[in-house]
Amino acid sequence: MNSFSSRSTLKVGNKEYEIHRLDALDKQGISTRHLPYSLRILLENLLRHEDGKSVTADDIVTGQFPLEQAGAGRLQRVLEPGPHAVERRWVHLALRNHPEVATQSIGEEPNRRIIVLPRAG
Repeated sequence: MNSFSSRSTLKVGNKEYEIHRLDALDKQGISTRHLPYSLRILLENLLRHEDGKSVTADDIVTGQFPLEQAGAGRLQRVLEPGPHAVERRWVHLALRNHPEVATQSIGEEPNRRIIVLPRAG
């Protein structure tokens, strides 16, 4: 699926790669520019894996705000499909000092996931 028309092609030398552009969301009034780089990576991951079942267009739109939702105690967010190890590490590092949320990795590779949940205390 490509609900936000974000799919694009990046040509490097004589190779082409499929990418998903976050500016496609911005053009539709869904702001992404304020997001930290680590969350932009996760948002691109959602765009890449949108299939209408495990990742829906609504997941992508609400996926911009997992911190605010988790911080308000309303949500424990599991980021799926699971990002790669480097992406998980970036998320953990980016959020380690966040006053309202904590992160955990669960599961075994290749199905390892990140959980963003309200910070205890």
